[in-house]
Amino acid sequence: MRELNALKAEIANLNATKAENSNLNANLNAMKAEMSILKSTVSKQQNGGSGAVFTRWGKRSCPGNSTQIYAGFMAGSWYDDTGSGSNFLCLPTDPLWGHYNDRPSTSTAHIYGTEYQTLEFAPTLTNEDAPCSVCRADAASTVLMIPGRNKCYTGWNMKYNGYLVAGFWGYKKSEYLCLDSSPDVIYGGHTDLNGAVIYSVEGVCGSLPCPPYVNARELTCVVCSK
Repeated sequence: MRELNALKAEIANLNATKAENSNLNANLNAMKAEMSILKSTVSKQQNGGSGAVFTRWGKRSCPGNSTQIYAGFMAGSWYDDTGSGSNFLCLPTDPLWGHYNDRPSTSTAHIYGTEYQTLEFAPTLTNEDAPCSVCRADAASTVLMIPGRNKCYTGWNMKYNGYLVAGFWGYKKSEYLCLDSSPDVIYGGHTDLNGAVIYSVEGVCGSLPCPPYVNARELTCVVCSK
């Protein structure tokens, strides 16, 4: 009888040890998960944080809850050239150079600063040069430009809103951009030199259903993050 009780006690001790080991393993796994999160957080901080990148066209600064990566000059190809790039770029104010040749050449692509032209919402800006700012949306993984709206859909956060712009319809094709509703200018850039140019975009009824759109009405836009 004494031996049976001793055996039962030994079995109870083994079960207690197994339970203790199970708790230790659970605690260890929890610590590993926490360590992984901490490493990820430190890595993001060392690499400048997380967040999707977007360009705020027409402004020298970034909106709230965003971090400026750099400010620059809005640039693109000459308004009626048939070649060079069709997209707009935000050229930084502090360029760095590699190999170069300062002699003008006819066998290269060209890029120019960008002028505001007919902007129905800001007519006083005609011929002024446009700045831009490249921003990181803090704590956001996605940034979306929505044309035709000046408010974000539910669940999205607005970075800025404005008006849809592009090149004149009779010139070479360009991309559509969301120009801030209160655009800045580059100081001293009021001379009419052309280069890349942007105009307001208005809807044309036909294949575009009206309603909900209205013929000849300027389209808004909004940049949203999530």
